[in-house]
Amino acid sequence: AACSSSFATGLDAARIMVLVFSSAANASRPVANELEHAAFNKASLKIIPFRIEDVAISSSLALFLKTVQWLDAVQKSRKAAIRELVELVSQLLEDTGPTPSEPQLHPVWK
Repeated sequence: AACSSSFATGLDAARIMVLVFSSAANASRPVANELEHAAFNKASLKIIPFRIEDVAISSSLALFLKTVQWLDAVQKSRKAAIRELVELVSQLLEDTGPTPSEPQLHPVWK
């Protein structure tokens, strides 16, 4: 339970979640729980599924991943796919605004 709580706390502070999609992740109840937490508690979180195995997505994960763009490390070289992932994450971090540790300042009107 402590691990689950720590993950949820970390996820709440995150701006991006990379899901390394494999047969193990596909069958994992904790992964489904983490995606559910991300989808319902953090609408601004960008989820990036990174597919490393050619497996059909389970219905429990499809609910949360059917509308997001996937990166595929199966159809291209792993090195090229990782480079694409790094570029995408870098771009998203530049575009998403202040980090969770940087408070957004709101003007005070008098």
